[in-house]
Amino acid sequence: MTIGAVDGAFLSSDFTESFAGRVIGAYARSGRVDVERFNYRGRDVER
Repeated sequence: MTIGAVDGAFLSSDFTESFAGRVIGAYARSGRVDVERFNYRGRDVER
């Protein structure tokens, strides 16, 4: 299931002038979240 897709190029230092990484993880706007397991498989793309 795909929740969302983002072009990570806009998170590079070329665009933000300070942030040079990508962040992924669970996030709660309110209340409590228990994360028992988190799997991520990236796809490297040649530029």
